[in-house]
Amino acid sequence: MEPFGLVVIVVGIAAVAAVTWWFARRRRADMLEYDEAPASDEPVQAPPQVLSRDALINPNRHLDPTKWDLPGDDDIEGELPTHFDRDYLRRQQD
Repeated sequence: MEPFGLVVIVVGIAAVAAVTWWFARRRRADMLEYDEAPASDEPVQAPPQVLSRDALINPNRHLDPTKWDLPGDDDIEGELPTHFDRDYLRRQQD
């Protein structure tokens, strides 16, 4: 093997090792930032529960249509289609 080829291989291995070391060091530093939470005397509280067991088992089934916000329903002309396809949309533009 030529001396120049050997130097290229050694430099390549050194470059790969340096890049690997740099990425590992950077990742380790990032993980330390997330792992080290600031110490406080306050106990950690659980997040508020959105759906309780009671709300899931006994949902409120009272519907009050008077509280619905449906602006513009009086402006509808004609019959609405059951699905919107290209032809319907094209007719609406005309």
